[in-house]
Amino acid sequence: MIDEARTLGVSGLVLIHDDVLLRDLQLPIKLNAFFADPTIGIVGATGASEVKNLDWWLYDAHGWVEETEMVIDFGRGTFDVDVVDGLIIAMSSTAMNQLRFDAERFTGFHGYDCDIAMQAKRAGLRVVVADLDVFHDSFPHGKVTDRAAQQQADRTCRRKWRWTLSDRVAYIKVVAST
Repeated sequence: MIDEARTLGVSGLVLIHDDVLLRDLQLPIKLNAFFADPTIGIVGATGASEVKNLDWWLYDAHGWVEETEMVIDFGRGTFDVDVVDGLIIAMSSTAMNQLRFDAERFTGFHGYDCDIAMQAKRAGLRVVVADLDVFHDSFPHGKVTDRAAQQQADRTCRRKWRWTLSDRVAYIKVVAST
């Protein structure tokens, strides 16, 4: 998708889950303003900094999204973060020129969002949470439907980004003790 979008000369690419509705009538204007900033690589609706694993919402979380049963509200506004939730990932043309999803390591539903955001950070691009009006039809709320797959993706992410994730010291201790 990224390569296809690049051939079209677009200013950015918006990737969403199939259960997400874009309700924000100002979304193209908002995203184009972010895409005009050459320092921004990824924009999302929710995300966090200082993450230690794929459960990003347990850390310094920002953003908001309305879900089927509730509103997830970590604060509206614009925030620089380390990772965004994959329910919406907007990539600038700068990011599209430099980043690719790691389909060899992240083969399923989990971890790809953390990975692409970490790639952006490594490339010197900002990862941003913005006030985007999206609706996530997430039933049942708060449940990881395939916990084993999520845990495997978490282990993969920790191995790949062990020198970048906030728990790199803990990771070294775990490896040393096994």
